[in-house]
Amino acid sequence: LAGNAFGALRSCLFRSTKISFEAKKFVFEGLILSILLYGAESWCLTENIFRQLRLFHARSLRGMCRVNRFHTWLHHISTMDLQTRMQLLSIDAYVTKKQLQWAGHVWRMGPDRLPRKMLSYWVREHRPIGCPEFTYGRGFYKALKKAVVDRKNWTDLVADRVVWRDIIKKLI
Repeated sequence: LAGNAFGALRSCLFRSTKISFEAKKFVFEGLILSILLYGAESWCLTENIFRQLRLFHARSLRGMCRVNRFHTWLHHISTMDLQTRMQLLSIDAYVTKKQLQWAGHVWRMGPDRLPRKMLSYWVREHRPIGCPEFTYGRGFYKALKKAVVDRKNWTDLVADRVVWRDIIKKLI
């Protein structure tokens, strides 16, 4: 759906030379990334899914900057160069921010609420044979690691909403 939305706006907005990068950035973050990452805070994000998200993000950046793959190869233009030109973050940072915001919101809920129970309960049984090794908890721990937050005391940081928001804002 995000690809369809980007394609619908490509010729009139994203490829236009008359529209500033700042305006393109606001539309991309407000519309395209909102569609792309809808519900991402609760996804079990494997590296394969992250790879697909990174590819879409890089393709969208090239489209907004009017750079094709041949130009990137010829002039050695990296995705990071395009991100700085557009003043956008990496897709990993957007996903991590969403995951940490949602986890903070859920953790501040009462202990009797179902989302809080699902986040804090631990199943003591071993995983059955054939089940995926990657779980939501492991993905959340990766998000904490990207934010340089210790997984043992993250609950203390979440209790103070202002501190938690500052941690999330510092993500790059």
